[in-house]
This record gives sequence, structure tokens and C-alpha cells, in this order.
Amino acid sequence: MPLRFEGAALLAAASFAYWRLGASWGRFALLFLIPDLPLLGYLVGPRVGAIGCIGGRASFAPR
Repeated sequence: MPLRFEGAALLAAASFAYWRLGASWGRFALLFLIPDLPLLGYLVGPRVGAIGCIGGRASFAPR
């Protein structure tokens, strides 16, 4: 449960800092959602979705 509060606090702090910088909220939303874009492959089928998720996660987060 404490990790959820920590994550919420980090999101709030990042959102506040982004607002203070006067940056585009559209860009904020795009950057926030980019890691989840490979999940759209599941709309095509489970095999395409699995390949997309594995490939997407590998390219966004090095191991």
C-alpha cells in the first residue's frame, strides 16, 4: 500500500513541475501513455499482442 502512495505522490509532483514549466498537456499525456501503446496489439489478436508487448517492453526498458 505505501508504494501506491509513493507512486501517487511522484505523479502529483511530476504533474506540478510540468505545469510550472508551462509545457503542453497533450505531450504530457502522450509521454504518460507511450509505454502502454504495445498493448493495442491485443486488439488484433493474442499472438500479435504478446509479440507487441514483449517487443515494446524490451525497447522501452532495458534489462
